[in-house]
Amino acid sequence: MKKVLFTITLLASGIGVFAQKFNDNEMNKLQLLVLSQNKLEDGKTAVDKFAADPANASNQALDMARLLTYGRLYLDSALHAKYPNAGDVAYGIFKNYQNQFGADTAKFNKLLNDHNRIGLDGVSNIYVRSFNLALREFNSQNYTGALKHFRTAEEISEFLLRNGFSQNPDRNAVDTATVLYAGFAAQNASVNNPALADSAAYYYTKLLNRNIITPEMAPAYQFMLERAIKNKDKASVEKWLPLAKKTFPDYAALWSKLEMDNMSAGAALTDLLAKFNEADAAGTLDENGYLNFAETLSGKGSDSAAIDQMIALKSAGAKAYGKLFEKTKDPLYGLNAAIVNYQIYQHLEDEFRANAGQGAALKAKRDEILKQQHAIVEKSIEWYQKAIPVLEGKTDRDRRETSYLRNAYRNMTNLFEWKASKARGVQPQLVDKYEAEFNKYNKLFDSLSK
Repeated sequence: MKKVLFTITLLASGIGVFAQKFNDNEMNKLQLLVLSQNKLEDGKTAVDKFAADPANASNQALDMARLLTYGRLYLDSALHAKYPNAGDVAYGIFKNYQNQFGADTAKFNKLLNDHNRIGLDGVSNIYVRSFNLALREFNSQNYTGALKHFRTAEEISEFLLRNGFSQNPDRNAVDTATVLYAGFAAQNASVNNPALADSAAYYYTKLLNRNIITPEMAPAYQFMLERAIKNKDKASVEKWLPLAKKTFPDYAALWSKLEMDNMSAGAALTDLLAKFNEADAAGTLDENGYLNFAETLSGKGSDSAAIDQMIALKSAGAKAYGKLFEKTKDPLYGLNAAIVNYQIYQHLEDEFRANAGQGAALKAKRDEILKQQHAIVEKSIEWYQKAIPVLEGKTDRDRRETSYLRNAYRNMTNLFEWKASKARGVQPQLVDKYEAEFNKYNKLFDSLSK
């Protein structure tokens, strides 16, 4: 037992005797290896040896030398594969001193600048390599991995900017590319991890709050506008939407749709109807504006409204589709105007049946419904007669358009059959005319059904 204790004592004494502090001379040797000769592995061996020596505990110069060396190992793609934790070591040193100095950034900045700025070299290489790895993962569609590296790159770039280590003299600036792609990565990763949507918003907000614009930023504006609309944050929508519309005119249809979504959020359809009538009268609606009102006012939400309100909403929707047809001569808009009026006719038919029975009050109700139906049926027929010839005249009509045309013929047979039935015993002179129209469209329907 005494022999063992004696041996241990000798070993401890040996460490004390041969301990070597990391001094300026060793710093010069290391810089020669790493910076001049690019012997990174030799540099790693040296700094690891000094770091393992208790005599160099809390040696700030050595830590900066390690930051330099491991930062360069991290940057070197071949050696990074051999030393995969090099980036973690370099980043760990950076974070340790950042936390240690806290608000005393001047002291940390001085340390990074000491000995020919070797600490800053290491920090800068963390940024460069992290950004490059992030791009690689992003292009490989590994968005979670990309976000991890973009986060590091963005953190480092912000540190460099805030502390005057960037060529950009504005210390409140942001590294636009890094922040934007961090947002893209988080947004894409949020498809499988919805919690990451908050990370996307964090990065995009840094750009939007500064009114930063690049050609690639349209998806960022879309994401943030959709998020603001969902959260009923109208102030943000009103702030960002005009800028998006002005800057990305190629996305006009999208911005118009989001504008309608924002307008519709929490609003009654009757309020939207008033807004449509006002905008239509003022002549401020473009094609996208009319389309969004048409889709909203004639959509399924109006079907559950009271009958008079339903008629008003859908009629406005049909009117909007009609304005689109007049502007564009697109037959599908004309067909939609006809279809929406046809839907009103069907609703009124249900209402007519619901008021079946004896009594003057019920008869008066049916007469009123019938009067409304006649007007709506005429509107539906009018729009079909405008749109059908345009669609029939298309020499490049596709299968989808042919299907629409077939349905238009079918609806026209139904409408003229209804008109013929209502004319019997009331206006017998019109029955033959309506039946002729019925037969005409029925043959056309059959011709497209073969």
